Amino acid sequence: MFESDCKNYHAWSHKIWLVERYEMWDDPTHIDFIDTMLDNNVRNNSVWSFRYFIINRRNRKNFSKEMVESELKYALEMRIPQDWTNEAAWAYVRGWLAASKEEASKSLDSNAKRIFIGEYDWLPAFLEEWAAYGEHSSFDEIELKGKGDEDDQESIEATAHLKYNGLKNNRFLYATLADLAIAHKQTEKAVGILENLKEIDPIR
Repeated sequence: MFESDCKNYHAWSHKIWLVERYEMWDDPTHIDFIDTMLDNNVRNNSVWSFRYFIINRRNRKNFSKEMVESELKYALEMRIPQDWTNEAAWAYVRGWLAASKEEASKSLDSNAKRIFIGEYDWLPAFLEEWAAYGEHSSFDEIELKGKGDEDDQESIEATAHLKYNGLKNNRFLYATLADLAIAHKQTEKAVGILENLKEIDPIR
């Protein structure tokens, strides 16, 4: 079924029911299946939802900040660079993170948004580096890294173009940076990001 229709709602609902009914969330083949599905279509929200379900269920007794950090790095380091504007992957990241300590405290029974976004000291600098990349006034200002033959250079330049275009005015990135600034009580910085976000995404 998934080969012919990878987003079939009924197929995914049945799969989740089966895993839940027979408590099969610890089956190691789930992660391999998820990775294969994401390799085929990294924007498939159904796969991201299934990963969220599996990770939550298999860590129901040992939910931890470290486990969430591992999932954040999986999405941020491995999957989002495959498609910088992938809403499903960004939603996966934010699905683990509470915007405030109060929100995190209210999520203890569900695991959703259970870890306060300010808990990860590395996250602001990581995302600010992405924002800086997209804030160049033009792609020509970016110094490309890497050496090789002509084909390698073309590949490096094509990848850099995708990154620049994907990060420039990326509403998911700036919304997360705004929440991080608020979490760290950087009010002036948060206001600046939100003003920028208002121009990028006036509807929201």
